[in-house]
Amino acid sequence: MANQALKSVAGSKIIYSSKDKPGLIYDGVSVNMSHLSAHKEEWKKLIQVWDKTVKYINDPATHADAVKIMSNRVGVDPTQYEQFVGGTHLLDLAGNKKAFVKNDSFDSVYGSSYHVNQFNVNNGIYKTAVDVDGLIYPDLVNELK
Repeated sequence: MANQALKSVAGSKIIYSSKDKPGLIYDGVSVNMSHLSAHKEEWKKLIQVWDKTVKYINDPATHADAVKIMSNRVGVDPTQYEQFVGGTHLLDLAGNKKAFVKNDSFDSVYGSSYHVNQFNVNNGIYKTAVDVDGLIYPDLVNELK
């Protein structure tokens, strides 16, 4: 969408991007604990497949094919889609393990969430801080090798 907006307004440019502050925005997968408990091994397989997917995307030998697959899925030209891939930092299993180390920096899912949480409270987005530590469950990632 941002790319479409930039194209539709002559002279427009990006003034700030999440690419400028890695770790500011993390995307993740959420699952309720009852489903996780009942299907733990399946969720581990999902994480392992994601690790292989990220490696396929990042491997120079298979990168073009990965972009072609993803761009076809969303109906965007591969050349245009490549711009999105370049601005997205995908975490493989090792990267996820690092991101799940608890600290206050943007290198950590915890740290990023602490900062966002405080921003939201300070700006009246919500009144009570969220229990960040209670929402993040790194165990499956940390159990895998």
